[in-house]
Amino acid sequence: MTARSAIPSRDAGNRPGTGPMPPGEPSPVVIEPVAFRPAVAAARRLPRYLRPLPILFGAALLALGLVALFMFTAKSVQLEFDPPADSIVMDGRLPVVPIGGRHLAQSGAYVLRAEKAGYRPYETRIEIGSEQNQAFQYQLEKLPGVVDIRTGDVRNASVTIDGEPRGLAPLDDLRLEPGPHDIVVAAANYLPWLETVEIEGAAVEQILDIELVPGWAPVSFSSVPAAATVVVDGEALGRTPLTVDLGAGRHEAGLRLDGYKTWQTELEVSGDVPQAVPKVIFEKADGVVSLRSSPG
Repeated sequence: MTARSAIPSRDAGNRPGTGPMPPGEPSPVVIEPVAFRPAVAAARRLPRYLRPLPILFGAALLALGLVALFMFTAKSVQLEFDPPADSIVMDGRLPVVPIGGRHLAQSGAYVLRAEKAGYRPYETRIEIGSEQNQAFQYQLEKLPGVVDIRTGDVRNASVTIDGEPRGLAPLDDLRLEPGPHDIVVAAANYLPWLETVEIEGAAVEQILDIELVPGWAPVSFSSVPAAATVVVDGEALGRTPLTVDLGAGRHEAGLRLDGYKTWQTELEVSGDVPQAVPKVIFEKADGVVSLRSSPG
């Protein structure tokens, strides 16, 4: 303790056993204990408007008021998509609240986005007016279909779609818009394949397995007597009995044999359909009479 902490006793000179101090001697100092008193800092009290509970309560009231104002002034918007979209999003400067198949939104401009599997993503700008109830209709567009064209053992068949050459078969992953398309597949010595094909679209894969029909057929000729010359479309092909491959279509055919009348017919040949011409029985050629006369 320092001298400042010492408290002199007022009756020290009167206590028993103590006498007067000699002159010139300092008076004795009695040090007595003092009870400890901790310093108590004055509590700082926040202003009422800065206390947590009033702040939270005020914020809640403000939020409820804003929600009530939004609900009271919002417009009910019906968005109809054909077919129905999987997801619909409206973006604007104010939030949009979907409720029961409709959307609550304030008047103004928005960006509308819609998506559906198998369809092109849709995006447009819409303007929400002042009417309380508003409706908008939209049509979603299918994605192209995926088409594979195959021709079996026939290779390098040309493929034409809607008049546009698309390459040689087999072809994979052709992207065609939904709807009807005129498809032509052609190969040398084969009949062309022509069909109008309905493309489903929506990224659905379709496989066209095309069986090309040969563009020819075997045709057999026979005659009595034999060894007659077979002539088709003006070209001598051999002697009977004879089997030749003729292209599909119409042909002029004939058999010739010296001393006999020429036989002729018209043939209709179907691709890959064998045909036997009925046996030809030759008739003798008409006789030629030569007359000579001499005067006298």
